[in-house]
This record gives sequence, structure tokens and C-alpha cells, in this order.
Amino acid sequence: MKISSVVKIVLTLAALGGGYFGLRELAIPEVTLTAVRRGSAVLSATGNVTVLSEFEGKITAPEKGNLKYFGRKVGDKFKNFTEGETVQKDQLVGEIDSGNLPFRRDQIQAELEKYQTRKRTGSPRQHELQRLERVLASTQELHAKGHASQNSVKDLEVSVNSLKSFIQADEMELDYSIRRTEIELKQINDQLARFELRAPCDGIVMAPAYLAGDLVFAGNTVSKVTSTKKLIKVEVNQDDLPSVRKSKRVLINFFSFPDREFEGKVSMLVEIGNSTTQRFTVFVKPTTLPEQLLVGQTGEATFIADEHLNALLIPTSAYVADSISGSGSVFVYNPDTKTLEKRKIKTGYISLTTVEVLEGLKEGEQIVSVDVDQQRDSIRVHPKL
Repeated sequence: MKISSVVKIVLTLAALGGGYFGLRELAIPEVTLTAVRRGSAVLSATGNVTVLSEFEGKITAPEKGNLKYFGRKVGDKFKNFTEGETVQKDQLVGEIDSGNLPFRRDQIQAELEKYQTRKRTGSPRQHELQRLERVLASTQELHAKGHASQNSVKDLEVSVNSLKSFIQADEMELDYSIRRTEIELKQINDQLARFELRAPCDGIVMAPAYLAGDLVFAGNTVSKVTSTKKLIKVEVNQDDLPSVRKSKRVLINFFSFPDREFEGKVSMLVEIGNSTTQRFTVFVKPTTLPEQLLVGQTGEATFIADEHLNALLIPTSAYVADSISGSGSVFVYNPDTKTLEKRKIKTGYISLTTVEVLEGLKEGEQIVSVDVDQQRDSIRVHPKL
């Protein structure tokens, strides 16, 4: 056999062997690894968050009549509201035509001012009384000296007392007129108030259902005001109620603010659940809220019932629970043999994202964290870069 033929055979065998081993390497599966780390393990429950308006009030017509305006009153002019404008509680936002009541109110107001002016200036006979009192004093001095009779003194005393009684009666009648007029004015102002439309709360005005000049009936809803204050409503499963009741703090994540987390506390647990969904409503009071948060936005809340600091943690996706024993296992990567080891572990708190490891793993060990159900014990793998 020629030397060249031998070389060809050797090269062919080497190529076949290399191809075999290359295919064998290609057949080794890749796995995603995560290091066992330390962190906070929490006993928690989660729920779905919905942002609600704290209050939605109706602006209703208290009396029948034509709507004069719905907006802001500036002097004798009106500026109509546009949807989305803010108002304050009890702010005047509109009026219904009240007929001649304003004219009657002005009449009573003028009458009251007239009586009050008379009260301030006093009785016109007060000057006459002062004159008579001076004459009486002078006559009493003359009588003491024997230059005036006792009858003159008595006549003057009768005149003074009579005038005093008249002035007192006049003042009582004036006081009565003032009180009566004040009552009439209050009554008519109360009547006029029933033709006013006022905001039921601080909030945002929605589009009105009626325009100026429209006839409205008592009880008709002219518009609505949505409160600018917001409530955080969380719906939780009945199995999570113990953790919700024990929760020390609540972490809130809004889907529209993925990079921010907000804290709060449970303010109220509604004791009656939804019979269809078997879920319960919890209201959370946050310490802060983003200004751009809108009613109707959603998110997720985590109720922290207990917390273990500096605990060994693995991703929940790496944990394979054993439904029979109640324990579980993970696949640990051996860098020396490049194989996986299925290892039993003892767990503590388990959340949606992490599992607390009490026994079976050490900090820094690498475990499979993706597609765990596709792995087997002792197989050779490649760590995914």
C-alpha cells in the first residue's frame, strides 16, 4: 500500500471522529443558570390594583326652572365650564331662574338697612328727652332754693318719665322690626339657595347634561364632579386574607410606572366578598402617589406579612414543588463535571418571584432557572452565555 493511501485513510478516520465528537457536543443542551443569593424573604400575598375616584358626586337641580348658567360667575357675567375644569366643594357652579325672588330679597334687604340705620342713630325724641331732663334738673335746684313749686317739679318728672316710656316702646318696636325683617331675609335667602347649584366635592367637572335656558326639573342631574382624591382598591383571593390581615406594609406597582414602587398600608378590608369570584376587596392608603396617576389605571399590590432578612433566595421559576411530600427540588450545576444534580431542598417563605431556602443549597451555587421541567438528573449541559 502506498504511503499516500495510508495518509488518506488516517485523515478520513480523524475527520469522522472529530465530526462525531462535534455532533455530540452540539447535542448537549444549553441551560440558563442563576446564582443562589442572599436577600429578604417575605411572607406575602398579592392582589390586583385598580385606581378609583374617592367620590363621584352629582350636581342635581333642587327646584324646577330654566337653567340660567352653568359655569363661573364673574360679576354679572358667566363663563361656561368646559369638561375637566376643577372646582372646590360648595363652589357656586350654576343657578336656576327663581322668578321675582331676587327683587323681593332686595326689598327686604333695603327695609332691614333702614331699620338698622334708625337703630344706630337713635330715637329722634332723644334730644327732646335730654332738654326736658335739663329743665327738670334746673327746676329742682330752684325748688331747693324756694324759687319753684313742688307741683312744677312733679309735672316735669311726669313729662320726662312719659317721654322715656315712649322712647323705650319705640326702641322695642324697632328691635322687633329688625328681628322680623332678618327672619324674612333669611327665609328668602334660603329659598334662593334652593335655586343654586354647588359642587358636592373638590374635583373635576364632567360635561353638563343641560345648557343655559334649558328647562330642568327637581332631581335632574345637571352634571357630575369626580373627586381628584384617589382610592387604591385591591382585590385578593380568600386564601390570602390571613396574610392581608397580618400585613405590616403594602408594596404597590402600577403598570404605567414600571420603574417605580410605592408603599402603603391597609386602610380597610371589606368584610363581604364577591360570591361569584370568591375575591375580597381591600383599600390601601399609600404614603405617596404619582401626580400623573389617573382613575382607572391598574397594577399589582404585595402585602408584606413577615420578612426574613439575609435569607438564601432562589427564583421561583427554579423550584420544582413536590405535591406529595410538600417539599421540592432544584437542579444544581456542577462546573467540574458540567452536569446537573437534582437536589432536595427545605424551603421557607415562597412568593411569586422568590423562594427562601432553609437547607440544601449554599450561597453562590448555580442552579437552573428556566425550563426546569425539561431537565434530568446527571445530564451534561452547557451554561447559556
